[in-house]
Amino acid sequence: MGQMLAGVASRTEQSAYRHSRCTELLREKESVEESTKRQLDLTHRQARRAARIVQNLLESLAPRLRKRGHSISTVLSSYFAASRTLPPPQ
Repeated sequence: MGQMLAGVASRTEQSAYRHSRCTELLREKESVEESTKRQLDLTHRQARRAARIVQNLLESLAPRLRKRGHSISTVLSSYFAASRTLPPPQ
């Protein structure tokens, strides 16, 4: 269960980071209208919030994993190795 949660958290964090970065890049364009900039700001804040939530989840999992002799990086590595062998979702 811990492996699955860590894997989901990691992928969610990566997605939130990509959304955050894309909104930053779009916001910097001079041709973006003010109303669009406001929407980009909102999206950026929500993406950063999601990333913080996931980071907190990973930090709360870490002590339990260490107690069982695992580390987050080991769990994530094994999760991603296993997920590569799964058939694609339909």
